[in-house]
Amino acid sequence: MLLQGTHSLSVPLSKDVGEKLLIFGDELARWNRKVNLTAIADPVEVLEKHFADSLAVFAEVKSAATLLDIGTGGGFPGIPLKLAVPPLDVTLIESSGRKVAFLKHALALLGLQRGIRAIEARAEGEPKHEGIPRAEVVISRALHAPEDWVNLAKRYLTREGRVIAMLGSKWSVLQLESLAKSNQGTVAIHRYRLPFSGARRAFGVFRF
Repeated sequence: MLLQGTHSLSVPLSKDVGEKLLIFGDELARWNRKVNLTAIADPVEVLEKHFADSLAVFAEVKSAATLLDIGTGGGFPGIPLKLAVPPLDVTLIESSGRKVAFLKHALALLGLQRGIRAIEARAEGEPKHEGIPRAEVVISRALHAPEDWVNLAKRYLTREGRVIAMLGSKWSVLQLESLAKSNQGTVAIHRYRLPFSGARRAFGVFRF
């Protein structure tokens, strides 16, 4: 199901990566009984709403060198993207120490010992003070209003970087274009459907 679902999103996922994601999903469920990592418990929903949805941005990040995932929670979208794009250097930012403990455990379990790290920090727009590295792609699946997210995320960009806003189902083209213009930038909107439920989703790619 996972391979079929990601194929429908034009994500070329190998069987080996798919198996690692399933291991990750099992460990997520095991830890979730003690640590509040996700409200999604159904295994099929995890495949769709965590794994497939995280990988929907694959085409936009596959050529990037670095990615910063702010408010990663249980590791989304950073860990699935690292598995799908091994050369990508990923930094996972999470303010909860218990969640960071899970992330470090999951990375070790998956054999992800290079090119990815989990940092306990709160991103408030001061990367140097916070010890958070800048990145070519800055992304989050945490719930932020687009304007709040873009205004925060752009402070963590390297030169020529881009901010990805995962928009869910509620967004306005005019709002996003106005937001990009007010920040002297551009936005490209990508629409897609989740593979099993058919739910509509979109993400915006902001360049400044």
